Amino acid sequence: MIFRDVHTIVFEPWKLDCRREGVEDQELSRVVRMVDCLVECLSSPIRVLECQGLDKWAYDFLLKPLLLAVEWRATRAAATAAYRAFCTALMSGPYAHEVPVYLSVLVAVESEQQGVYSALSSHRLLLYEAAANSRKGAHH
Repeated sequence: MIFRDVHTIVFEPWKLDCRREGVEDQELSRVVRMVDCLVECLSSPIRVLECQGLDKWAYDFLLKPLLLAVEWRATRAAATAAYRAFCTALMSGPYAHEVPVYLSVLVAVESEQQGVYSALSSHRLLLYEAAANSRKGAHH
């Protein structure tokens, strides 16, 4: 729920996947620190249970807001490191098959080849395909 709130704070409500006006270094740095805390929890055998079920919402409510911090020059390095670390943590869970798509979105934004909205839009089909292939594999 906290990250759902973060999503609504940092994104412009009427424009999909665009940074809300006034959201800059301070807010985006806070998003990075929140994800860093989660990565720390996921790597701790004692605290990992606190994050149970979070991977289901990781892309929409953690990685997408983090992409805004990747796009923002002042927070890019820390946000990129947090994004990669979180993706590494997701590799051991049930959504590991989607992680390569998450990482390709990151590369597009980090390299400034695409903005957040464009990168998310152009990779959406790949994400659906990864999810569909995973479901097919589970049925066989």
